[in-house]
Amino acid sequence: MAIATTLWVFVANGGLLTYTDSAHYIKRGVAVVQTLGFGEDLALPEPAPDPEVPALVQPGGERSLDGSRAMVYSLLTALSLLVGSVETIALMNAVVAVGTLIFAFSIVMRDLPVHPDAARLTFWCVLIASLGSLPFYVAYLMPDIFAPV
Repeated sequence: MAIATTLWVFVANGGLLTYTDSAHYIKRGVAVVQTLGFGEDLALPEPAPDPEVPALVQPGGERSLDGSRAMVYSLLTALSLLVGSVETIALMNAVVAVGTLIFAFSIVMRDLPVHPDAARLTFWCVLIASLGSLPFYVAYLMPDIFAPV
């Protein structure tokens, strides 16, 4: 139930939220998977050139820069494509966020004189966090969810 409350932005948007560089994570992840000898059928279409952007700064252009990306996250995006849909990243992000809370609560609660119900505490904390930015971080196709982890 706690995981479901974090997915409302994903559901309301009808899919993942993306930044301009979100596709780079998928592209790099597919390259890693193909280097390892899997996912040869994963072909990503090249984006059409934007007429508003000068040719020198188009992706792959003379002055474009393919900077360092989070390799593990890129690999996870490619693996999500292998299992069927990149949208599974939102579920993974939600599981990571809720799992981190459960882990933290399990450590903190063992030293408390009273042991509150961990599931109830997790649910209420996630529900309150779901009124803020947490659902947006869950819905982003970016490794930002791992910054606090």
